[in-house]
Amino acid sequence: MNGLVLNEKKKRKKTYSAAHTTTRVVQYTLLTIGALIMLMPLFWMIMTSFDKTANTKLPFPPRLFPKQFANNNYVVAFTNVPLLMYFYNTGIFTLINMCVMLFGAITGGYAFSKINFPFKRTLLLLCLATMMVPFEMLVIPLWDLFRRMSLLDTLVALVLPSMGWVWGMFLAKQFMDTLPNTLREAAKIDGAGEVHIFLRIYLVLSKPIIATLAIFSFVSSWNSFLWPLIVLNNSKKYLIQIGIALFAQNPERVYPGMILAATTISIIPVAAVFLVLQKYIVESIAITGLKA
Repeated sequence: MNGLVLNEKKKRKKTYSAAHTTTRVVQYTLLTIGALIMLMPLFWMIMTSFDKTANTKLPFPPRLFPKQFANNNYVVAFTNVPLLMYFYNTGIFTLINMCVMLFGAITGGYAFSKINFPFKRTLLLLCLATMMVPFEMLVIPLWDLFRRMSLLDTLVALVLPSMGWVWGMFLAKQFMDTLPNTLREAAKIDGAGEVHIFLRIYLVLSKPIIATLAIFSFVSSWNSFLWPLIVLNNSKKYLIQIGIALFAQNPERVYPGMILAATTISIIPVAAVFLVLQKYIVESIAITGLKA
């Protein structure tokens, strides 16, 4: 009797194992196909940027591999466009803007998560309500404000609106809600102040969400186009996205291969930052998801 029961359990285990393996194979196959479809435009852009025949006209029908592999498009890009200047401007702006966005998000998230103050819930709802207002509706009032303050065409005008990063603040709050309040209470009993508690305890424990917000803020800053285009007047202060767009709109010098080469170069920093910090995204979302 016991032998029959054991045999039945083994059969069920084998059946479950086979079904589980089949499910995993199907899942990975679908995910691989989806990843290839998503990466196909990026792969085409990179390959076409090395196509010598794409200098003045894109090949049609599109092909994934160049007929004549050459780097002339990159030479033309660096020769005709001040890419190094644009990269320098964009790098400085991105680093400063990231710090501003992270500072506002982390400090605001900590305040709404751990500190009790009057009208806390109401203020949080008001902050979240601002996310429903498109940035395009704020462009003219912001531009007029900075014009009156004589801050147009300055780094301050570029960076200051990023201080109120409500989405990042809410994500930081959700993460800090998962951290125990007993740490703050124990530190207060030991005589620690609010700044000390934030810097020495919760900021250290918030590395995953900081890395995640750093990726999003970096991508957002690096790809900034509309607001810098409106604020900046001096072409020597233009960012990389503005420089590529303006060159692409010149009807007398439109070189598709050069534009693809410049675009390929512009995505390298974003890809590098994402590859370095991607593991923290999964970790922070997983921890935040436990709270939800």
